Amino acid sequence: MLSKPILYRYAYSWIALFFIRGKYYFAWKNAEGANNIWHAGFNGFDDKGESKGFTNCSNMDIIAFETAPNIKTFSAAWNKRTAHWLAHYVYMRTGGSLAATYGMSAFWHGFYPGYYMFFLSIPIATACERIGKKKISPRFPSGNWTVYDIICRLSTSLILQNMIMAFQLLSWGWGYDYYKSQYFFAHIVCIVFYFAVSQLPTPKKKEQ
Repeated sequence: MLSKPILYRYAYSWIALFFIRGKYYFAWKNAEGANNIWHAGFNGFDDKGESKGFTNCSNMDIIAFETAPNIKTFSAAWNKRTAHWLAHYVYMRTGGSLAATYGMSAFWHGFYPGYYMFFLSIPIATACERIGKKKISPRFPSGNWTVYDIICRLSTSLILQNMIMAFQLLSWGWGYDYYKSQYFFAHIVCIVFYFAVSQLPTPKKKEQ
């Protein structure tokens, strides 16, 4: 595999991860359906007496995850109940500490080094997302599926699908070898992006 071009290696790993996610999709949607059969996922009625839907037992938004335009959406769409708990009981209570939040998530999964390699890489990408939202996003028209939005979606997938491989490989050696085979491009791109964009002037907010 190492004799193949880097684009081939990356495409192979991206496709492999896509099919690996299939077992999680099946398990969560099967459980969701089983709960909805006896109305455990029923949201109740609104003031007009109309049904609010069946999402109380939903733990996965497949489309939102696969087409996430940013890390916030990416994280919130996967294992939604755990993400909700982490946001309210770790992120908010630690003053918005990403290291504490993702560190707790890694600890919750177990003690394989690959979990920590992945979850402690996410704050790097999140820092890039935040500075990009502050200094680049205001320069482009907002909205879904604009050219800028598509670039954001592709970038999110490109970076996170590289970082997440360590989560699946579990061991330090395998995770490190994978990142090395990809020349640590996701981490390097994030670091370069952050320092480059931080030099840009912050656009002034338009007066209402």
